[in-house]
Amino acid sequence: MNIYIRTRSFLQVLVHLGIVICIFVLAGVLFFSFYLPVSTNFDDTVEVPSLVGTTVQDLEARMREQGVTMIVKDSAYSANNKPFTVLSQYPAPKERVKKGRKIYLVVSPKLPPMIKMPNLKGMSYIMAMTRLRQNNLELGKIRFRPDIALDDVLQTEVNGKPIEKDMAVRMGTAIDLLVGEGLGDTDMYMPNLIGMTKEDVLKALEPLQLQMGAINYDTESDKPAGTVTRQNPPVYIEVEDEDNPDKIKKLATAQNNEDDEIRIKKKKGGPVHRNMVRAGEIVDIWLAGKKVK
Repeated sequence: MNIYIRTRSFLQVLVHLGIVICIFVLAGVLFFSFYLPVSTNFDDTVEVPSLVGTTVQDLEARMREQGVTMIVKDSAYSANNKPFTVLSQYPAPKERVKKGRKIYLVVSPKLPPMIKMPNLKGMSYIMAMTRLRQNNLELGKIRFRPDIALDDVLQTEVNGKPIEKDMAVRMGTAIDLLVGEGLGDTDMYMPNLIGMTKEDVLKALEPLQLQMGAINYDTESDKPAGTVTRQNPPVYIEVEDEDNPDKIKKLATAQNNEDDEIRIKKKKGGPVHRNMVRAGEIVDIWLAGKKVK
């Protein structure tokens, strides 16, 4: 059936158009104000509670009572919270939502995630502490050892064990630092390392707090392979001027024993003395033979 509206003037057209618009507006108001709220339970809402700081285990019964459902959307590490603690939520607290609405949560994990340990060796310990905080790691104990690298990190440790390169640790782990405190205050004789193996050298240097430096190889030596043929600092030094002890020249000789001390005195014609070193100095050695790959 077709309905025709006859108009005799443009004014009547506007009147009829206004009537049609009013009908549509009224229908919309009735739909959105009465029908839709009734059909969707619009007024059946609850206020979103504040869940941040509580644990997931404590929330399950509470959420059922309040008519909302919680969904763990993600996890994020937080050093200041226990495992499964709510860190953030959506919708925000005090918002009105319909019963049965899902509340999305970000919680702290059961165990902190593993991360690659940053390389702190050679950094100043002040910079190392900053790097630890940036990587969500805690600063443990700081120990000092005589070393020429004053205030630099010599080694990182966890639970008393050195941390190897690229080792993975958990966020929040306490990292201990071994830091250089400069050279010692006491002079001591440089030990004679000639003829020792590398392992014996390490044992000899440790109680004197001298540090192993470069390990070089003497391919032309006829000494047993793997034994020390030369060291720096050497055992003996030649004093050019007895009245001016600051003028000291390190002997380049590879021989460091009592017979050679006498030989050097005769050859050089000048006084030769035992070399004095301090804790923290670096000792380089040369081993007979070729480097084993």
